[in-house]
Amino acid sequence: MSLYGSPRNRSSVDVIDIGRKPGKLVYEYIRHVSGPAGADDENINGVASLGDPGIYEIDLGIDWLLSRINMGIFDANPTSAKFGGIGELTNGVLIQCVDADGGVLQDFTGGRPITKNADFNYLTGVDTITETGAGLDFVRIRFTIFHAGDDMLLIPGHKLRFTIQDDLSNLTEFRAMGQGIVV
Repeated sequence: MSLYGSPRNRSSVDVIDIGRKPGKLVYEYIRHVSGPAGADDENINGVASLGDPGIYEIDLGIDWLLSRINMGIFDANPTSAKFGGIGELTNGVLIQCVDADGGVLQDFTGGRPITKNADFNYLTGVDTITETGAGLDFVRIRFTIFHAGDDMLLIPGHKLRFTIQDDLSNLTEFRAMGQGIVV
């Protein structure tokens, strides 16, 4: 089965409901696999030696096409050389699609984890924007998968996975959402 789906049906604008009907849109936060129910803030300590693997996933249990991943980092004083407003990470963040056994289907970072804000540009092109102001600043990241060719088909057991490999507990907030359509 191909990892990539057919072109999207752009005639549907309904937001997905609990029934997850074909043609409905998906807006789903990436959630911590072993943390508290519903935990979607990724500013955790992902250092494995401290007992937290830092794995966040979307596993809908249905066939759906992943079209876009939106990410946001709220923090003070972000620059291109930092991750959010903290220093450059040592081990970084992996963004992958994996199968039910954890086998990598697609590595969006090409084996090179994201360690600083500037690294997001390799995924997004020009869709990484840093907004500064009074107090907290915001790094917006929009990774549009279909701009690389097509949406990515995820079937039951296939997951969008973020692996946090450093201590992000000093970030104010780091969240990500997958968007797509049910097939």
